[in-house]
Amino acid sequence: MMNKLAKHSKEMLMHLEWIEKRYIDGRKENKKADFFGEVKPYADKVKQELDVWKEEALHFLQSKATKKLWPMQINSAYDQIETCSIQAFYPETSKSRFTNQLQSAKYVVETLLRIVEESEM
Repeated sequence: MMNKLAKHSKEMLMHLEWIEKRYIDGRKENKKADFFGEVKPYADKVKQELDVWKEEALHFLQSKATKKLWPMQINSAYDQIETCSIQAFYPETSKSRFTNQLQSAKYVVETLLRIVEESEM
């Protein structure tokens, strides 16, 4: 389970990198995306992977008590990644709000990955 969680956490980090790049590029070009052609398929894919990641992360935190991360943070990161996966396609999205959500989610995923990797040693 822990190897799967590490794998899914790394996938989430790759999504976060892509989401950030998509937002920056879209903002430079002031280009909106086609909702049904681009936004929805990507957001659905991320949501599907997020559901698995969240379930595994919460299960891991239940079985491995840690003071570094709490279930509430996993739930918040889940919501933030889901929101950012849609907002990244819209250049009018508030830059500071988007960046804050993205960085917060990234911190939680990176922290979780570090805890998982440390527990495997």
